Amino acid sequence: MRRDALGSGCHASTFCMKSPAQSLAMQIREAFPPVSRPPDAELTVHGSDCFHCSALIDEFKDERGGTFSPECARWLIGELSLLSPSGFRWALPSYLAAVFADDADQDLGEFLAYHFCGDLRADEAAEREARVRVLSEGQIDCLIQVLHLVRSNLGSVYFSDVDEAITYLNLRKTMLAEKAGAGQPATLPEAKS
Repeated sequence: MRRDALGSGCHASTFCMKSPAQSLAMQIREAFPPVSRPPDAELTVHGSDCFHCSALIDEFKDERGGTFSPECARWLIGELSLLSPSGFRWALPSYLAAVFADDADQDLGEFLAYHFCGDLRADEAAEREARVRVLSEGQIDCLIQVLHLVRSNLGSVYFSDVDEAITYLNLRKTMLAEKAGAGQPATLPEAKS
């Protein structure tokens, strides 16, 4: 009888143990609840005046719900920078779920990192900042954890790019934490003489 009890105990604990990826996928579902899709005119940065933005709007014309499939998420590889802040907020829950899907395309995680790194023109940098500003501190923390996982699992990723993206997001997370602390700086100011 003791042997049976031990056997089922082992099975139960093995069943309950989650891999870091499974645990993070659950954390992402909690941190990134589905949000309503913005109207076409507000989905992208440039609207229908831009060929690429117009193509993205057209690709997602039938996706009116809060989430979309991993197949649709793959269409966003390299196109995340075309999303407006509200479009980015709408797309992230589905995009991140696709990163963790069983048959996920490794490029999904890799291109997420590229979205937060690199030398951008001033207008592109401002657009990226606007997208990140709609995220909470907890959501940014999840993105950082995703990028750490991407770095550890994907051999095709350029580590310096992922590290740069992690540094960028850590800086934004610190800024949010300072704002939440009633504007108090993270370090104490020097005493005046």
